[in-house]
Amino acid sequence: MNSFKNFPAFCIVARWSVAGALVASGVVIAQSVDPSAQLLKPSEALPSTVGPDDAQPGYVAPSTPNAFRTEDSLVIEDPTLNGAKGDLDAVVRTVKDRVRFDVRVTGGMGYDSNTLLRSDNEIGAWVSWVSVGASLDVGDESAMGLYYGADLLGNLFQYDSEIADGGRNNSEPLVNVYAGVRGAKTNVRLDSRFRINNGNVVDFSDTEREQRRSQSDDFNIALSGERTLDHGFLAGSFSIDKRDFAERTRLNDTEGMIADGAWFYRPSKTPKTDFGLGLRVGQFNTANNFDQTYVQPSFRTNYTFSKKTQIFSRLGYDMRDFDGTGSIGSTQAFVYELGSRWSPTRRTTMQASVYKDFNPSVVSGFESFNRSGARGSLDYGLPWWALRLRVEGSYEHADYFSTLRNVVSNRGDDYWLFGTSLGRSFSVTRFLMGDVTAFYYYTANDSTIEFNQFEDHFTGVRFGLTY
Repeated sequence: MNSFKNFPAFCIVARWSVAGALVASGVVIAQSVDPSAQLLKPSEALPSTVGPDDAQPGYVAPSTPNAFRTEDSLVIEDPTLNGAKGDLDAVVRTVKDRVRFDVRVTGGMGYDSNTLLRSDNEIGAWVSWVSVGASLDVGDESAMGLYYGADLLGNLFQYDSEIADGGRNNSEPLVNVYAGVRGAKTNVRLDSRFRINNGNVVDFSDTEREQRRSQSDDFNIALSGERTLDHGFLAGSFSIDKRDFAERTRLNDTEGMIADGAWFYRPSKTPKTDFGLGLRVGQFNTANNFDQTYVQPSFRTNYTFSKKTQIFSRLGYDMRDFDGTGSIGSTQAFVYELGSRWSPTRRTTMQASVYKDFNPSVVSGFESFNRSGARGSLDYGLPWWALRLRVEGSYEHADYFSTLRNVVSNRGDDYWLFGTSLGRSFSVTRFLMGDVTAFYYYTANDSTIEFNQFEDHFTGVRFGLTY
């Protein structure tokens, strides 16, 4: 199980595994039992990735702690990429039932040029952080059977001056619980996550254009499933998101429900391409704004050139209704997403996508915005000294519009993100791995309203030991 997202750094991991037999009924078969205890050695772990996550055996990334982030992909991927029919029996034979319990401590230090993301009177400070967490994982999602787990994480941040933390609480707890079951053709998974977010950000990808670094209680629960068919697959999800901002932030609390489903068909004459029809339905209830519901029928495609190269696309039409006297009533517009992943070698992965979608504003009263942009990343294992390089960036443009009839909004934002890091893992002993990573992050928002502008540079180092 990996360390939690957005808190990479110094790792001391105690890991052990005990044998067990998990038997499920119906489409699920019992997995084979390993009669001897297994110790996962560092050499058995997946290669670490530079950035917010370090890949570990059995790790499944938890859902984002931030509600309604449209930069998260809306594309439903082909489930057979994770467990093709021809490989499933081999997976069942090689992946044993395991109970894994991990305990870790993580930390790091860096300099942030604008800790509160202000448009003026920027406050720079050194910030250090340490996290203590425990993870319990039973089973493995890549094999047939029952799997479940829980993660607990406590974070503590320290600034070199009181003015730099802006009166924020410097501790942040997080709880993540998941459970699922995989059969020969069906996988169903339930995720639940709660986070007390006090706006202490050391990972630039957790910085949001509108909310910046604001305190809030975030809750998410999501049910997802996929079913492999003879010529394609079915996939769907249902999620509930709730975000309660601290009163002093003066931001709009928001909650929403989103359901998404799609049917993909793979013609026999084009075995590498899935053609799909999807439907996305959602509702947002946001303070200081009209409640809004929307329906997005869409046409989707998946093109799998190989297990190293995939292209996904979604073209939909957003039909949105605003509920309330004096509202604009309804809007209609095209939405889209096109993305690709390419892994030419085991040490190299590239991703890129473009998108457009709509969201209610949590900053302005009676406003929403459409956002369009592009994002990409590169992970590369350099041939010298086992160095790992990661480069990622994105650009987003947001046009605001008033949800009140006969009122015009004059706000428009251009948001930039850039990050790079260079790290190296090394063996200290047979069971002890070390890691050192230097990083630089940059974020900036240009807005027609000066108060909404900010710029931030964050440079630091992550270091660690893994057992």
